[in-house]
Amino acid sequence: MNSLKIIFVVFQTGNLANGGVESISQIIEHGQRLAPVVVTQVETPINQRWQKSGAEVRLWQIPYNMCSSFYRASFKAKLQRLCSLFETNWRMYQLVRSTGSPVVHCNDPTALWHTGFGAKLAGAKVVFNIRGTKAAHESYGWNWQMYFRLSDRQLVLSQEMRQTFIEQLAIPPERQANLGCIYSIVNGNTLHPVSAPEQDTIRQRLGISPDTFAIGYIATFRECKAQLEVIEQLVPRLKQVIPNLKIYFVGDFEPDKNEYAKRCGEAVQRLNLEQTIVFVGYTSAVSDWYKAVDLVTIASNQEGLARCMIESLACGTPVVSFEVCSAREILEGHTCGRVVPQADYPAMAEVIQVLFEQPELRRSLGENGAVAARALFQPEHIIQQYEMFYASLATRQSRSQAAKDSSQEPEIVSAFPQPSVISSQTVNRSPSS
Repeated sequence: MNSLKIIFVVFQTGNLANGGVESISQIIEHGQRLAPVVVTQVETPINQRWQKSGAEVRLWQIPYNMCSSFYRASFKAKLQRLCSLFETNWRMYQLVRSTGSPVVHCNDPTALWHTGFGAKLAGAKVVFNIRGTKAAHESYGWNWQMYFRLSDRQLVLSQEMRQTFIEQLAIPPERQANLGCIYSIVNGNTLHPVSAPEQDTIRQRLGISPDTFAIGYIATFRECKAQLEVIEQLVPRLKQVIPNLKIYFVGDFEPDKNEYAKRCGEAVQRLNLEQTIVFVGYTSAVSDWYKAVDLVTIASNQEGLARCMIESLACGTPVVSFEVCSAREILEGHTCGRVVPQADYPAMAEVIQVLFEQPELRRSLGENGAVAARALFQPEHIIQQYEMFYASLATRQSRSQAAKDSSQEPEIVSAFPQPSVISSQTVNRSPSS
């Protein structure tokens, strides 16, 4: 069977923990039919992972940080950005022409701007992978309309995400087939449930005492992840009702470099929560934390399909989440967690208190989560969907080129199974299946 040469454009923030980069890396590493070429803009340990899996990695530096604002930049910086857009799109045009790749997969909006025009000009089909949604009060501007026009296919991470974009961007029925949904991969080799004695051993190694009620908050420190609000509004409430409470913040914590992280550290001191909150920082052994804690909580302002949610479920650990995108679809749809209204910290505290008081309920939710994770996020199943998707796009590209060469109209070939088919393969699987 011929390999599919796919170009993946994966721009990185520089944070060691990055759910979107991890998700696409799982595809790059596990795709047996794929011959991936990865374009990125910074050197990180992830680059070595890609190379080790057999991918060709190309480093195209850009003159700005991924998290910096274009509108707040100086005139000179704006000009440099615009020049880099022309440069990277030209380089992508050359790369597509030299490799013959039929598909360019852009993993984020910045990657799409920097390479989408060149890819299309060279004749490749462009995939835009959408990994997040906006907060409920935010609108989708003209740039999102451009993203959808520039890309041939858009790929989201859940049916709830898909419906959100259909409604928010008013996508007409005839274009909705271009917007598909495939869940993320969870690696069951490292993310899986453990026995009670194994959990005790892990907790001891991590310094979690047997009588501690441990809550994990796994995310890099950014305002959209709302760690500061958790510290100020949730933890004091929980401390009043749960003895021996510990909240473990796992993820990049660099207060010397990150102003938001610094504010979080200062809030802990101001509220005298030093004995309750632990800043773990980044760790490559995040799976141990999923297995060690009693539950994981998500209080983000916005998500797509939170990676910490699906990885926690894979380890048999229940999740309590605000009503971010995909939470109800996964947690309530498979009875493996609890969802509370967005930003309702009193309600979240009440739900966590109930789970603290009912260990059997926690155990039941955790077991359901592990079953759901095996059904929904199993690598072989997800990879098969991606390979079918890329193969269909490659076929469409080759037929379009053949039709162009012969001056005929190209035959229309759908790059997705119908969304309802994808849904039946994923969302509608019950934990008991």
